[in-house]
Amino acid sequence: MKNLGQDMISSFEIIRRISGDKWKFLIITHLFNGKRRFSELLYYIDSISKKVLAENLRELEHLGILYRVTYDDPIPRVEYSLTSIGYSLQPVFQSLILWSLNYATAYKEQLRILEEQEAAGTKPDSDPLLDDELNTL
Repeated sequence: MKNLGQDMISSFEIIRRISGDKWKFLIITHLFNGKRRFSELLYYIDSISKKVLAENLRELEHLGILYRVTYDDPIPRVEYSLTSIGYSLQPVFQSLILWSLNYATAYKEQLRILEEQEAAGTKPDSDPLLDDELNTL
């Protein structure tokens, strides 16, 4: 039974390390569209510093999620692309994004209803976050 618990901790740690912060999630999402150079990722991922981008790319490479290819051209360049393991995250990320869009829509609707009830001076019948619409997500 000890091994099962250790496997679960390891599985959770892997998930946390891959998608536990916004930078890795955004980096991987941009790489679903194909190879990217460091400067392209820096451009597309708003407000990330060079240092943070480099650290996250190194960690994703270490985890086997992406490849780093260096070209010894007259002007050296580096390209990053997803490994097959990295690409296997695409349906998971798409599901998370779709769920978040559905949740945001349902949440905004529930807030609108709550505001209407408060403006009318009536007490809400239920907690907007526990409404059936959100439970079906």
